[in-house]
Amino acid sequence: MFLKFANFNEFYTESYRTNRRRLLVVVVVVQCAEDASIRELIRQYGGLVPLVNIVNDPSVNADVLLAAIGAIWKLSLSAANVAALQKLGIIPVLVRLLTNQPEKVRASLTD
Repeated sequence: MFLKFANFNEFYTESYRTNRRRLLVVVVVVQCAEDASIRELIRQYGGLVPLVNIVNDPSVNADVLLAAIGAIWKLSLSAANVAALQKLGIIPVLVRLLTNQPEKVRASLTD
């Protein structure tokens, strides 16, 4: 798995700048986050930072944003990831999204 061989944050920032490519990477994270050990690896290799960056990026389209929110939700099944996400300031970001996004995005935050 690529997470074991490369820094996830570098992989994301160097290779996956477009919305389409971001979406593909985030969808992979969502799928991989089903496994508890992978959730831990994603955190250990810096994968939470780009997800927080995505939800903070106003240029990201709604599909990428929704996928990133889904990934954060799945990764939050780990208490260690919850603590790390809180340190990264995710709570105010999600609250802001609840008030400043189209219904499609707000609905995904409350489901």
